[in-house]
Amino acid sequence: MAPAHPLAVAHALRDDYTAFNRAAISYTMLHHAARVYFDMQPGEVAGRHLGGYAAAAQEINQLMAEVVAWGFRQHGQRCLCPSCAVGACLCVASTTPTTNRAWGTPAAAPQAPGVPVVRTASCPATLDLQDGDVLTAVDGQAMPTYGAVLDALVAHAPGEPVQLQVDREGVPISLTATRR
Repeated sequence: MAPAHPLAVAHALRDDYTAFNRAAISYTMLHHAARVYFDMQPGEVAGRHLGGYAAAAQEINQLMAEVVAWGFRQHGQRCLCPSCAVGACLCVASTTPTTNRAWGTPAAAPQAPGVPVVRTASCPATLDLQDGDVLTAVDGQAMPTYGAVLDALVAHAPGEPVQLQVDREGVPISLTATRR
């Protein structure tokens, strides 16, 4: 019987990691679709599951360097780095923090506080919103989060005017929208 590949366990973890990431991507899409259709319950469920699958992928990140090193040791393969040559493996100790830094670096955040705007087909032609605008206030009240914006907008009855403040490339702009 042929010996198992030295990285068989690492390959299994890689496959699990891929599955967790695919699930996270799917829940990201469901979360977004639920928000677009203002179906809050599936959006909340998707957000929770997204967090769980992302956390599972991160747990594998914490194991991977040690599992790869273990697989090589099981098959008598030696690391060629200078620290291992003197018997003090620093590879695992340096690889995991590098991975954590890479995964801990967030995507570029909006420059201004507020909620980024994407112009859609449902946006009235008369409302001068542009992709890249950041909604910073509704009716003079600061809007730091998506939830705060929803609460402020739902407080208006259909047909009522709503005062919006947006930041467009550093320039504050006041707009009046009508809730449909």
